[in-house]
Amino acid sequence: MSAGTWVDFGTNGTFNLKNKLQGYVYTPHLSNLNGGYNWFEDGQPYTGFRHYMGTYYWFIDGVRQNAGWREAWGYTYYTDENGRAVQGTQIING
Repeated sequence: MSAGTWVDFGTNGTFNLKNKLQGYVYTPHLSNLNGGYNWFEDGQPYTGFRHYMGTYYWFIDGVRQNAGWREAWGYTYYTDENGRAVQGTQIING
C-alpha cells in the first residue's frame, strides 16, 4: 500500500484496497490548520490552485494557504483570509 490509500478492514482480518485519496479530505495527521482538511490528488498532498465550492483555493503540500500572494500560470494572484482567490478590483493593504 502507498500513502494516501483508503482501505476497508473486514471482520475476518482481511482488507480491501479502495482508492487513493482525492479532493478535500479530513487528515489532521498531515496538518491541523484550517480544521484539519487538506487537498489530495492521486493520494498525495497537492500544491497549487484547486477549484472547490465555487472558488479557487491555493494549497501547499495539501494545506490551504490563507491571505497572501500566489504565482501560477504566469500570473500573480491574491488569496483572502479564508484562502479564496479574490476577483475583480481589490484594495489590498491600502
